[in-house]
Amino acid sequence: MAPRILKYLSVFGFTLLPLGLLEGSASFFEVGESSATVSASIDSNVVVQSGDALKEKTQPNILLIVSEDNGPELGCYGDPYVQTPVLDDFAAKGVRFHNAYVPQAGCSQSRAAFLTGLYPHQNGQIGLATWKFQMYREDTPNMVRSLKQAGYRTGIVGKLHVNPASAFPFDIKKATSSNFNRKKLGDYAKHAAEFFAAGDQPFFLTVN
Repeated sequence: MAPRILKYLSVFGFTLLPLGLLEGSASFFEVGESSATVSASIDSNVVVQSGDALKEKTQPNILLIVSEDNGPELGCYGDPYVQTPVLDDFAAKGVRFHNAYVPQAGCSQSRAAFLTGLYPHQNGQIGLATWKFQMYREDTPNMVRSLKQAGYRTGIVGKLHVNPASAFPFDIKKATSSNFNRKKLGDYAKHAAEFFAAGDQPFFLTVN
């Protein structure tokens, strides 16, 4: 049986929602072509928690894809010029947001926020990692640490762009440069496939 992957959709760069949380639930998000305006009822069996509480529940595989400086220039948002058939298909099968927000208008600050669950002024990453800004504490609780404690294999393909990198103890790190020139993009898929096949533990992989 193929492993179940709990997919996350990242719109406008940094909006996260596990699609599995909406299975069998009423939703205030647009799912495919249908929409509703009632509050969501979340199935507690798939809510991601930390530590021992997570170990007692189903542990889905998690693939988090974070796009770089992505706005609404996508076919699924009605852009008549940009052709994005793969992302359009993903949006049709998943959750599409019409409104999204970031905690601060910057790359590192947004990444640190969704990895730690804290605002930039709380975790310390108030500027770009490129300019040597960094979180206050290396031991700041974060998604990677929590999932490792729950028995997950963790990996990142692409840039982290948060300081200090040691705060996020990924098991594997591949293609870690910013790669603004978009070179060797096929390597990202290759590294991801190798990670998927590397073990039987539940996994968390972020591709950036």
